[in-house]
Amino acid sequence: MKKYLSLLIFITFFIPGIIHATPFAVGDELKITLETSVNSGFGTLGGLFKIKNLDKNIEIYSFCLELDEYVSYAKYVFDADDDIVWKGGKNTNDGDQISGSTKWLYSQYLSGTFSDVQALQLAIWYLEDEYNDVATDLDGWKSWYISKTNNSALADKAGDYITQALLKSDYTNSGILALDTYDGGSNQGQSYIFNVPEPSTLLLLGAGLLGLGIFGRKRFRKR
Repeated sequence: MKKYLSLLIFITFFIPGIIHATPFAVGDELKITLETSVNSGFGTLGGLFKIKNLDKNIEIYSFCLELDEYVSYAKYVFDADDDIVWKGGKNTNDGDQISGSTKWLYSQYLSGTFSDVQALQLAIWYLEDEYNDVATDLDGWKSWYISKTNNSALADKAGDYITQALLKSDYTNSGILALDTYDGGSNQGQSYIFNVPEPSTLLLLGAGLLGLGIFGRKRFRKR
């Protein structure tokens, strides 16, 4: 019995910690590529980014979180273990936490439900309050964006994503974090949203395997 108790403790505390560990470590060298771009409305670009960790040879796809942080400085990992954006950004200060709506929206991208990456980037910026200085509501933002880009179809699609995401403001996912970057010196890079696996899935799997092991042992003893 003690053996199974030890195994349960291991599954409950140790394995989730391993699974929840991010694939990024402070100082890892990055290569950032903008795969699909979109005009922010301010003349700057964002969109779907491919982020390659050169030290660990892994790749993720992500969107930038801030409108006044710089991709050109995003050369190394500064921090990647929470959902707080380093130094905040446009219209924000320190302690800029990724909203539940933004996490939900990104989860829909990861699952393949939402696939328009240009609209997703715009929606993420809106949900992270990056447009507060140009509009106070969604209709106002759409009018402003159309006046800047003449792209009503994209504004409408982003607006649809935003409307759905705002209904999910209480969404929680401890695996969706902020990847904060810098240039290796004093210049802050861009902050990106990314995902690591939730520990609960493996916890349930481990508990199930433990139950099967106990059941199998009892069944073996009866024979």
